Amino acid sequence: MEQENHNNITINNNNIIIHNDNKSLHSYYLEDNEKLQKENWLYKKLGCANELHRDLIWKLEVQENKIQEGKQLLNDKLQVIHGLNLKITELQKEKDQAVRDGKQLQKRINELETPSRRTSTLLKKSIELQNSPPAAPALAHACNCGSGGKQTESDEKKHVIPLSVLFKNPLLFDSIDVNQYGIDFWKYKPMITEWINSTKPLQFELLYRASQNENSIQAFHDKCDRQGPTITLIKTTEGDVFGGYNSKSWGYNFYGDKRCFIFTLINKHNIPPTKYMYNTDITNYPDKQCCEPDPTLSSCAPVFGFNPRGGSADICIKSTESFQSFPNNYIDTTNVGKSTLTRSKFFTVQDYEVYNVVELNMIRKNKC
Repeated sequence: MEQENHNNITINNNNIIIHNDNKSLHSYYLEDNEKLQKENWLYKKLGCANELHRDLIWKLEVQENKIQEGKQLLNDKLQVIHGLNLKITELQKEKDQAVRDGKQLQKRINELETPSRRTSTLLKKSIELQNSPPAAPALAHACNCGSGGKQTESDEKKHVIPLSVLFKNPLLFDSIDVNQYGIDFWKYKPMITEWINSTKPLQFELLYRASQNENSIQAFHDKCDRQGPTITLIKTTEGDVFGGYNSKSWGYNFYGDKRCFIFTLINKHNIPPTKYMYNTDITNYPDKQCCEPDPTLSSCAPVFGFNPRGGSADICIKSTESFQSFPNNYIDTTNVGKSTLTRSKFFTVQDYEVYNVVELNMIRKNKC
């Protein structure tokens, strides 16, 4: 006959008491019951029910999960920072190497500049020789007015030393920055000589350079007045190079003749060097092509193309802001218009030079 197990549960004052006829099962439930009773007592002591306890545990688990996610995110950021630190280290090494390479390059440049400076010195001396040819005793001895001048002309040419002869390698001359001594007049000298007089040899002597002399109207007149024909070259801060030829002496008066002209050498349109002649049809003063204002208008010098009957000058150079109105009195043969000489009507002069133009046969006659 099977033994029937009888389980009885008694609740007394909210305490659970379990009765089991099976001793081992009874012992297990008894221990578990004691544990639950103890926990229940503690919850009651803290004023917390079982439901609240479970909710608190769930919230703690949620916060623990968030903490773990934050730790993982922080670890990922730390890995990125570590990678950036490695990249910074590599870049620093590249920078240090670049500094070392730069020092080596500067050392090489310094080594190359030594012969370049010597060449520049030779070039400067050559320019000075061409500006002021020496009065050699051999030239004075050979100057015989009754000999037909053949020997004299030959000797004179010896003292006009072309740069192409002085510097056997033309690339050497082209590689030098002549602008450090002023405008590159000597590059265009053969063309300007042909524009002035293609049948006679000419000598050019620098009278005035704004960057080396006082850049003022008075300084210009002190250096250039009563010096005979002159060629003026102007360079703007935007790189345009142009100028004009005055067939007479500068002064505070109107002057010039049909031989006066203006020209462009460097311009934004890439027009090759071009000479522009005066338009004699627009004025009754054909013998006064070039002008300088009277002393009461002393804000400009030099001036080209001023019409004595009124009108704006084609070129007017001031100590501050200069202007040009070409084509006004000179003929525009390149059909570009007002931006031929400069990019706009008003411009700033970087430098300008004035050269005295002398025929070589006049030098010979004076020395004879």
